[in-house]
Amino acid sequence: KEFENAADGWASCLSELAAHGIMPCNSRIVLEATGVYDEGLCHFFYAQGFSTHREPPLAVRRAFRLKGKSDKVDSRMIAEYGHRFADVLHDWTPPDEILELIATLLTMREGFTKTKVAAKNAKTSVTRKFRSYPLPIDLLDDAIADTERRIKQIDREMKRLVQQDKYQLRMVLLLKTAPGVDWLLALNLMIVT
Repeated sequence: KEFENAADGWASCLSELAAHGIMPCNSRIVLEATGVYDEGLCHFFYAQGFSTHREPPLAVRRAFRLKGKSDKVDSRMIAEYGHRFADVLHDWTPPDEILELIATLLTMREGFTKTKVAAKNAKTSVTRKFRSYPLPIDLLDDAIADTERRIKQIDREMKRLVQQDKYQLRMVLLLKTAPGVDWLLALNLMIVT
């Protein structure tokens, strides 16, 4: 059966599972990690008491050599993977809210940094033209200044978040004691580990 990937759909799925005797005490939920698309579902089933597992899609694909790809084939493959490889499943628990927000901000910061570099490169190209046009240069200067402002805003917020959590602050400060590790690298290492 198919269910909408939203709260109502998850509740319908839970009711369907319960109608077949599938309960938290006798079952586990196994999903492919699909970025943000499975996040709500993981939170929902975890809150219902199910043992919840997010598996890397490549690991699931490598376990089987199926050529077809459809929701039905994928569902069956993930279910079989969860059964056959139960001893190596990755337990999923909700991430720490501060770490999740910092991870989101780091991703945004990276995007803004790429935007800034692209704008600087475009400005270099425009200024090297034989004829000079002030409007494109002004627009690019504005774009560069705006992205720099946003990057600084993100940096301030990440520092504020880390400083309000003594454990995370301690981790970042310890990481920064390693030669060559600055604030951003320490935050990234903290998120990955």
